[in-house]
Amino acid sequence: MKATIKDSVVHALERMKTLDPESRSQLFLEFGEFIFSDIDMDDVLVVPSPDA
Repeated sequence: MKATIKDSVVHALERMKTLDPESRSQLFLEFGEFIFSDIDMDDVLVVPSPDA
């Protein structure tokens, strides 16, 4: 799970480099909500990797 979150953060930060200020702000707010909100595991869809 930590690797997935790290990859997600890196992708979002890289994407911010190419966005206009309004879109960058919206992405930042959306990602902040993801980081600071509690995760209800009943609402999370987890797909097993092919190696499992």
